[in-house]
Amino acid sequence: MKKYIIVLIKVLSYLSILEIIIQYVKWKYKYYEINVENGSATLNEIKELKERMEQIYYFIEWWVAGHNILAIVASLLLFYFFDASYTIPIYIIVFYGLSRVFEIIIKQIRVILFDTIGVKAIAIKSARRSIILLIHNIIEMIFWFSSSFMGIILLNKEIVNEGFNKLADIYSYWDFVWCSTLQMTVFSSGCTKLQEIIRPDNWMSIITQIEILIGFIIIVISLARLFGILPNVKQMEK
Repeated sequence: MKKYIIVLIKVLSYLSILEIIIQYVKWKYKYYEINVENGSATLNEIKELKERMEQIYYFIEWWVAGHNILAIVASLLLFYFFDASYTIPIYIIVFYGLSRVFEIIIKQIRVILFDTIGVKAIAIKSARRSIILLIHNIIEMIFWFSSSFMGIILLNKEIVNEGFNKLADIYSYWDFVWCSTLQMTVFSSGCTKLQEIIRPDNWMSIITQIEILIGFIIIVISLARLFGILPNVKQMEK
C-alpha cells in the first residue's frame, strides 16, 4: 500500500510546472546517469553536476520568491481593480492560485514524508534553507487563499447582501489577509467580516477549505521535521 501511495505522490508532483522544469534540467545534464556514490563518475563530471545543482537551487529560490510577489499582486488586482465583469481573469487567478497551493502541498508531502526517508533517501541542501523556503510558501499560500476568497465574492455577489462594484467598496484588503491567516493557523474565521463566504454550498469555498486544512497539517509536520534537524546551538551554560 505504501508503495502505491509513493508512486501516486510522485505522479501528482509531476503536475507541477516547477517539477517539470527541474526534471528536464536534470535529464539534460545527465543527473541520473552520473553515479557519484560508487566512484564511477570523474572529478569533472562531479564538479559540473554540483554547479548545475547550484543553478537548480537558485532557480527554485527565485521561483518561490517570484510566486510570493505574484500572489500579492494577484490579490491586489482582485481587490482594487476587478469587478464581477472580469469573470475569466478572476477564474484564472483563483485556479492558478489553488493549483500553486496544490503544488506546494504535494511537494512537501513528497520531500518530507517520502524522498528523505528510507534507503534511497535524498539529501536536502540545508535545514535552514528549507525552513526559509517553507515560510515563504506559507506567506504565498495565505495570499492565494485571500485571492480565492475575493474571487468567491466577486463571482457570487449574492453571498454578500450588499450592493458594491469593487471589493474595496465594502471591505478592507486586510480583512481577506486576516481571514486567510486565521484559516491557516487556527482554521477559523469567526472573528472576521468574511464569515459569510465560508459556506458548504459553494464549490470554490469547499476546495479552498480542503486545501487550507491539508496545507495546515502538512506545514506543521514539515516545520516539526525541519526544526528537528537544525544544527545544535552553542550554549554558554550547560
